[in-house]
Amino acid sequence: MDDTVVVQRRVGLLDLDLNLHMNHAQFLVVVEETLLEGLQRSGFLRSILGIGAVPMVGGTMISYRRELKVFQPYCVKLRYLGADERWHVFGFTFLNRVGQVVALGYVKGGAVGRRGQTRGLLPSLVLWEAHRQRFPALRTEPGLPLVAKTWLEAEGDAFERWRDGRMNV
Repeated sequence: MDDTVVVQRRVGLLDLDLNLHMNHAQFLVVVEETLLEGLQRSGFLRSILGIGAVPMVGGTMISYRRELKVFQPYCVKLRYLGADERWHVFGFTFLNRVGQVVALGYVKGGAVGRRGQTRGLLPSLVLWEAHRQRFPALRTEPGLPLVAKTWLEAEGDAFERWRDGRMNV
């Protein structure tokens, strides 16, 4: 995915929390829907499905700066940042109608194979090769910006501490 995906939305009544602004879960739903739209627009979704896999979200990091109230219009911008050996990482921003940042963050995703030799989480290079076969002129190479690398490393460290019993939650 080379282009930024921009989706226009409006806060609905069922999107509200007790403070009468858009709830945390709805932000994550919108991120996932925007991600799927971007995968579909770019042809990457067809490439994933073509090798017998399905896309999945593996984690999200989000920070909030402003609220979105009922019926307020907003837009979401999502852009592909790169990949490591396991994950594809996207950055996203929620903007209110005057262009102020409401929330921003990162989402990592991959593809899970459902049959034969493609069972389990597929390496990101397998997905790139499948996509290159459909789009030979694709020039984007895997690689991640520092902020995404740091996030994935911190997440890996946290899971390692949990497995070792050094993290009690």
